[in-house]
This record gives sequence, C-alpha cells and structure tokens, in this order.
Amino acid sequence: MLEIIERSKHVTQTEYSHDFRWADMPDAGFSFECDKDGNVDKRHTDAAKSNYKLCIAGEDEDGRKIKYIGLQKHHRSHRVGAVGKCACGRKVYLDDSWANTCGCGLEYNSSGQELAPRSQWGEETGEKFGFCDEEDY
Repeated sequence: MLEIIERSKHVTQTEYSHDFRWADMPDAGFSFECDKDGNVDKRHTDAAKSNYKLCIAGEDEDGRKIKYIGLQKHHRSHRVGAVGKCACGRKVYLDDSWANTCGCGLEYNSSGQELAPRSQWGEETGEKFGFCDEEDY
C-alpha cells in the first residue's frame, strides 16, 4: 500500500464571465471569461474577440439584437486526488484513473493499493492491456 501524504479533497473555484443573450432567443448567446473585476481574458481566439466586440455593440452583422445579462459569478467544484509516497520515495498523484504509475514502474489504483505488473493484467479473462486505451472510451 502506498503511504498517503496528502488526502484527496474537494475544491471549489470561483470563475467570472460576461454573459450576453440574443434578444429573440433568450436561451442562446455568448459567455466570455473574465476576472472578478470584469477584465476579459486576453487569451481569447480572434473569433471570440470579434464576437465580444459585436456583443458590446449590441447587435451582430445581420442586425440581430444582443443584450447584456451582466457579470456572472460561477462556482465550480471538483475532486483533487490524493498524493502518495511510493516505496521508491517518489510522489504518485492518485486520480480517478484505474491505474496511476510511479516513475519506478509500480502501479497503484485510485485508493493507493499496489496493482500487479501490467504483464499480468487480464490473464484470467483473456483481456489485453490495449483494451483499456483512453482512445477506446
């Protein structure tokens, strides 16, 4: 078993955005990330920057009206996995994956239990490691 040096926890982040809606379609519109003071994230794509300018102007190129909903505050919660110390001394970050690999090659599940070597995986069922590739999800 891996020595747990940091327990898993839930964290809440606060994010902000300027939100706009089509005047004739109140369930559709635009949202632009910003800081708590309303300063828009400068990393937006050129298309997003163009859309933001149209939203500020209050209509698109076709004259469709866009109304400003306001600066919105969003709370996002997620789980941060535990951190363990491997027998080799390295840190292993335990996420919700079915296997978390240490640099020394040992594998651990998300609870910190050591797993058998990958060469032994699926012997009883005929499974192959390739069946678990992330691309297959």
